[in-house]
Amino acid sequence: MKTFLKIFSIKNIIAIILTIIMGILILKNNKINEPVLAIFSASYGSVMTYFFSIKRKDNDNE
Repeated sequence: MKTFLKIFSIKNIIAIILTIIMGILILKNNKINEPVLAIFSASYGSVMTYFFSIKRKDNDNE
């Protein structure tokens, strides 16, 4: 049960939301404002890198 609840951490919720938004922006056939896409892409990459490169402080043996 704890493993299932870890899916709903803030880190994972933000990652899922940003990934969905990025997918919509990429797959949408309408023209996207290039500076907006560039800023969002840079932010997306930064957030993903930060979230998945930080070390966990809690004990995994629990």
